[in-house]
Amino acid sequence: MLQFIRDTDKYCDSTCITDVKSSYILNSISLYCSLLLIMVQVVCSNVEEHSAKMMAELNRMKQEKDHCDFIIQVGNYVYHAHKNVLSAGSDYFKAILKHGTKESREGKVVFRDVDFECVKNCVDFIYSGKLEISDKKTNDLLHVAIMMQLEDLVEAFRRLVKTKEEICNDELIILSDDGKCTGDVELKTAASAWKPIKRDTSSKLSQEELDTLGIMRGIGVILHKITRSTFKDVMNEVLALKIDTERKLRGTVNLIFEKAIDKPNFSEVYANMCRQMTHIRVTAEESSDQQDATGPVEFRKLILTRCQKEFERDDSDRGHLLELKKKMESNTDQELAPQLKVEYDTAKFKDRRRTLGNIRFIGELFKVRMLTEPIMHNCIMTLFKAKDDDHLESLCHLLTTIGKDLDHPKAKERMDQYFSHIQKIIDEKRTSSRVRLLLQDVNNLRTNNWVPHAIQTQGPKTFGQIRQDAKNEQEMLQQKLASTPNPIQKQVAVRKKNRMGNRVGHEDGWTKVQTVKPVLFDRSKMKMQCTTLVNVRHDNIRELGAQPRGQSMSALKARQNEPSKRYRLEMDLTQLLNKGLTNSDIFDWVVKNLTTKESVGPDFIRALTISVCRRSLKIDPKNGDKMTVVEDKITERSILLNKYIENRQDRELQVLYALQNLMVELGQPRDVLRMLFDVFYNEDVVQEQTFYNWEKSEDPNEQEGRRVAVASVNMFFTWLRTADPESDGD
Repeated sequence: MLQFIRDTDKYCDSTCITDVKSSYILNSISLYCSLLLIMVQVVCSNVEEHSAKMMAELNRMKQEKDHCDFIIQVGNYVYHAHKNVLSAGSDYFKAILKHGTKESREGKVVFRDVDFECVKNCVDFIYSGKLEISDKKTNDLLHVAIMMQLEDLVEAFRRLVKTKEEICNDELIILSDDGKCTGDVELKTAASAWKPIKRDTSSKLSQEELDTLGIMRGIGVILHKITRSTFKDVMNEVLALKIDTERKLRGTVNLIFEKAIDKPNFSEVYANMCRQMTHIRVTAEESSDQQDATGPVEFRKLILTRCQKEFERDDSDRGHLLELKKKMESNTDQELAPQLKVEYDTAKFKDRRRTLGNIRFIGELFKVRMLTEPIMHNCIMTLFKAKDDDHLESLCHLLTTIGKDLDHPKAKERMDQYFSHIQKIIDEKRTSSRVRLLLQDVNNLRTNNWVPHAIQTQGPKTFGQIRQDAKNEQEMLQQKLASTPNPIQKQVAVRKKNRMGNRVGHEDGWTKVQTVKPVLFDRSKMKMQCTTLVNVRHDNIRELGAQPRGQSMSALKARQNEPSKRYRLEMDLTQLLNKGLTNSDIFDWVVKNLTTKESVGPDFIRALTISVCRRSLKIDPKNGDKMTVVEDKITERSILLNKYIENRQDRELQVLYALQNLMVELGQPRDVLRMLFDVFYNEDVVQEQTFYNWEKSEDPNEQEGRRVAVASVNMFFTWLRTADPESDGD
């Protein structure tokens, strides 16, 4: 085209034909662009045909297992495919094949708990863009599509699914890659959809009812977070609530009662809460079932009435249990029998738990003087008269709770009658062995002056109690260590005794050395012993890294002065951390200077741990130059530690050994190891089981400073063993 324009210039040099020249050039350029546009359109059409042809060829190669470099295994079945195609069609495969994962290295991925046909169909969809589905395996196909992150296929399912089990009238449907479906899918709207009360414009609740719901919601939140340590602050919130109507008061009583019997370990807390609320009383409503509708409704009366009704429940009040039992006995379907039995056992367990929780709550209310002693004796007699296992078990729980308060001199005769009757029930052996053992435990408890066994739990402890127990245990351990003679002092005493010889003391203070008969040594034996000692000495030198005979002394000294591999790693990592490099920079340094095996070896793990911990230690001059731990410096490097530890217990154990050696090097500073344990546990660098493994470790190579280290973290292990999930809110 350019050459054509140059040739035109030769014949259009004169000024008179300049316009002709310009018009000719423009027409030529327009013709050339038209031809070029046609060529582009032809090329684009060929690209689409070429892409379809390539995908068809790749699909054929997959079916014939030609040039396949990846295996998908589901159970005993395997399916061959190509890495590039899988990565291009699925974000899931792109993620596992992009990085140096195990699946990428081995060229194989294993799927569990999925259907092989569904996996095969989803892979075929990646190659062809088409999928045939029926209603039989719709849920399985959708599960695999979501797992492989096939967004087009999931979107197609979303358009097709009317309900969870109906897919386009159970017809066989062919999906294209655009996910279109023949027929419109109509979504069903629930007639009574849930809406928040504040946004539900159709709700006709009055302002008083909305206030009542707000009070109930506040009481529920308070009951969820109340503990022994937060009792005072939470009670101030309860007393600040405006409980001024009978409906609010009854709702509050119901919430407290249900929470108390559902969590019997916190019955003491809820009983004290009720004690603080006994002064609450409101005016009775006109529709109240109170005998005296004009009198006030008291919190104390309502809560005690609820306890009494629950205590006096009989079989007629357990209609759901009777119905389930009758249904189980009349059932003839063998396949349905196990399910009915599970439902009945579950309902019976919940009912039993509810009964025992109420018994425990009644006992705690008596201990805070909300119930009188005669009422308690009436409850005990009622439980004795029933004579069945459930009531006798309730009797054991009640006596365990209030037995110490009832067993005073004035009631000794009655208590003796109770326990003589208990012994009679044990001797008759008409109850189950479990109940007899419970009765025997109560009998032993009274014999022991109502002091529970050491291992018996007395409800959840506060953090202050846990710290005090740990402190007492640590003091006992220190006293025990102080009373135990130091091994070094013991060796010195033995050596001193050996130097003194077998000297016999006399009354005048003088000692006389006993005469020892001289021993004659054989010269040949002495020569053999000297040769053995020389050989042993040479073997020890070889173990220490000395060069074989024949090398120079300078080479031997250079070998002895060479720093260890762990020390070199520690120095290098410390320099990197001192420079303030990011975690990514340190990752790059490790990849460049260490092999994969070395980056997860014990030397590197210990060196990295010590380097990070050294950076976090500082001297606090305000606290008497006490060494403390800056937790933020370890937190910002926790990603670096987790990168190479990978929650492997063997590597986590190396971390704890490194901390133990660091404490020995620093002279066992007080509380530093415990603070480091806290940070490593909170940042999930070391798992709980690994701490226990370190505590019980008997590795002879890791005994230096071990006894002192274990004693210094005794409080940490006490907290680890006794921490209750219910007290996390503390």
